[in-house]
Parts: sequence; C-alpha cells; structure tokens
Amino acid sequence: MRRALSLRNQSEILRGGAKMSATMLRTVVRWTARIWTVASLSLLSAFIFGDGERGIWPTPMEWLGIAMFPGGVVAGMLIAWWKETLGGAITIASLAGFYAWHFLRAGQFSAGPWFIILAAPGFLFLMASLLERRARLCGS
Repeated sequence: MRRALSLRNQSEILRGGAKMSATMLRTVVRWTARIWTVASLSLLSAFIFGDGERGIWPTPMEWLGIAMFPGGVVAGMLIAWWKETLGGAITIASLAGFYAWHFLRAGQFSAGPWFIILAAPGFLFLMASLLERRARLCGS
C-alpha cells in the first residue's frame, strides 16, 4: 500500500511501486541533466557549425539574442557540471532573457517548445542542487 510522503522525511520516494532513496534520486536527476546537456550541446553544435549560408552576418540586435541563446544557455550548462546552482541559474536566466528579447523584437513569444527542451538541463541542475541542499539540511 502506498503511503503519503511528508515533506520533512523523504529518505525514500515511491516511484512506480519501487522505493528510491533520496540519494539515488539526486544521482538520477544529476546524471539525467548531464546526459541531456551533452545531447543539447551536440544538437546546438550541429546548427552552429553546420553547413550554413555563407556571407550572412548577424546584426548587432541579433548578436544580443545569440548571446543569450545559445551563448548564455551553453555557458550555464557547462558551468553546471561543477556548480549546479550557478550554472542552472545562468541557463534559466539566459533562456528567460532570450524569450524577452524575442518578444520585444518580434512581438510574440517563440513558437514551439524547442528552446525550452534544449535548455531543460538547467532546470534539472537546479533541482539536483535543491535536492543536495535539502539532504545536507536534513542530514541524509
């Protein structure tokens, strides 16, 4: 029988009937973020360094957008391998800045989930950081 989990005692988490320790959850979230980062960076690299049109150079306004996505997002995901909170925050802030820039420039939010999907490791790194902090505070 499944039991409700209290917020104070989460030494184990029920998932599909199997018990997962808080340590295991932190590890799974952390490595999911890292593997997803490698996949995101691989796909972004293909777009950035792929065979594109020659002779077209971004405008200064477009450079601002590029600085946030993919620039800040990539930097944040790389930093998060060592500093999860800082890297995750940089990733999410860069993504939010990119959406704000795009909205101001185009008058609408970017269509589709693709930017969020590519930057999702930032959310996972923040989650891993919060789980780590919680474990230290609870002593598990």
